[in-house]
Amino acid sequence: MNLQEQLNIVMPNIRQHPKYAALPFRLGTTSYVYPADILPNVERLTGKVDDIQLILFEGEFSNLPSPEVIAQLKTLGQQHNLSYTIHCPINLKLGDADESLRQKAVESHRYIMKLTRDIAHLFVVHAEGLKAEESAELFVKRIDKSFSELLPHVPPEIPVCLENLDYPMEVLDPILVKYNLSVCLDNAHFMVNGYDAATYLQKYGSRCKIVHFQGSTESKGHLALPQGDELDLRQWLDYLRQFTGTVCLELFDTIDTLESINYMLENF
Repeated sequence: MNLQEQLNIVMPNIRQHPKYAALPFRLGTTSYVYPADILPNVERLTGKVDDIQLILFEGEFSNLPSPEVIAQLKTLGQQHNLSYTIHCPINLKLGDADESLRQKAVESHRYIMKLTRDIAHLFVVHAEGLKAEESAELFVKRIDKSFSELLPHVPPEIPVCLENLDYPMEVLDPILVKYNLSVCLDNAHFMVNGYDAATYLQKYGSRCKIVHFQGSTESKGHLALPQGDELDLRQWLDYLRQFTGTVCLELFDTIDTLESINYMLENF
């Protein structure tokens, strides 16, 4: 499918679907459903979904919105009951062993949170920088330092959600407890890294504010839901039937997103 064909696809209006009322959560997408920048994606999705996760990058390929774009996003959100999840950049690591790079990551997160605070529904943060050869204790100390420097600048009414990654999530328990943080649970990260999602749903489900939901196999994530492992999808659907937070279909393709929306509506 070429660029123009993708741009011509019209997403369904979830809110007008007969089964929409059965969804206990806010259903959303990413800001890269269409091969275009953030604002054009939001404009195409406005009124059709409940939440859009803004995937932000900083550095050589920065896509940080200008204050003018933030103002436009805020207006669209207010007019259409649309919330925004802010996914902080992953190219800078809050647990980097290099102190200058760790500090740069804190400054980057602080800047982005300040830039988007007027539209942010949630902040999703990656705690990265754990090296295979080092103890988790050293890594946690660096993450602790970063959050001690970052969180005083975050509006208390906006939850900060730590996302599960490629290491056991319990490594972050001291951080979650100390700062009373929320979590973002990503089904693909559990599946690809060989972790039992049921164990983590039981342990962290009460802290969860947002679920990244996608089709996933043992080797690949970010697939359309119908392409994912059936048993994995089934256990997550069971959890989501009682979930009242935000579900982001974390996909970056128009057709995959469309198929996944249809899958969700068929299963609720």
